[in-house]
Amino acid sequence: MDISFELIKLAAVGLTAGLFSSWLTTRDHRAKKWWELKVNVYRNLIDSFSDLVHYYEANYNSIVEHPDDSQRRNILGGQFSESHLKIQKEINKGTFLLSKDAVMVLNEFKSKEIDFFPEYGDDYVNYLDKNHEIAKKCLDSLIECSKSDLKLESDFLYWIPFSWRKFFREIRE
Repeated sequence: MDISFELIKLAAVGLTAGLFSSWLTTRDHRAKKWWELKVNVYRNLIDSFSDLVHYYEANYNSIVEHPDDSQRRNILGGQFSESHLKIQKEINKGTFLLSKDAVMVLNEFKSKEIDFFPEYGDDYVNYLDKNHEIAKKCLDSLIECSKSDLKLESDFLYWIPFSWRKFFREIRE
């Protein structure tokens, strides 16, 4: 009876340790996977906005320096369409992954961006200039949001619930 009771205690301790270890590993895996998804969305958005800013700069320079070069404009127009499509896809994917600040920046971009596509001329140069400003501002804001949103937590404090980590940070500051 004494040996069987000891074996039951050892089995209970082993089972408890195994379950706890499994819980920690699963929690860590989910957190890492969530972080990787956020990194992917931020990376794609920043790449797309960089392409969009490049489009506005290159097209503005093309209009000013080479007003009769339609082939260059066609190439840049393809880049514009591709960047806009990527941005829209990432906005749709990122609404549940991104921080509230990043979503607000993206919504601000969509509301401020000039939608009309004027004929080539003075209005078109103004269109490019204003949209370049809007896209550049959005790109800079997204980079700042990504820095704060993707900041890694200390591994030591990871197992402590978020509310307690926040409390410890406030005490430390």
